[in-house]
Amino acid sequence: MDRLHLINLIWSKTSLVLAIVFGIWALWRGTRTERIGTGLIWFGWVASPLVQTPRPGMDVGIAIVDTMVLIGFVWLSFTTRKLWTACAAAFMLVAVACHFAPLLTPQVSLYVYITANSFWGGYALLGALLAGMLRVEKDRRIALA
Repeated sequence: MDRLHLINLIWSKTSLVLAIVFGIWALWRGTRTERIGTGLIWFGWVASPLVQTPRPGMDVGIAIVDTMVLIGFVWLSFTTRKLWTACAAAFMLVAVACHFAPLLTPQVSLYVYITANSFWGGYALLGALLAGMLRVEKDRRIALA
């Protein structure tokens, strides 16, 4: 296995492990907001491979799934007014916008397209959930003090 494939494998499997770990933590210790957010993230991660097409360029199926997750996070942000949900909605907006990059310029490689969407719709989204969970735990410690 060459180095690029190994890096890609580590990149994708690490995000999957983080999504599972952060999600279980949020379901176990989070508030209703973190649980709904986890559901939105897991929906996107499960649905995306099911609708993915093998051809290069914009993947309409994944763009639709990401748009649905974006709408979910915008709704969650408006109804809960938590900062992490606003960040998650912003990250998903960037991920959805990245889907249109291949339509705007043909020079966007498949590698760049996948990496950008994996970062904004994956790692950045998980970072927002992590921030939300850290806040929940801090509020819990303050309430017990």
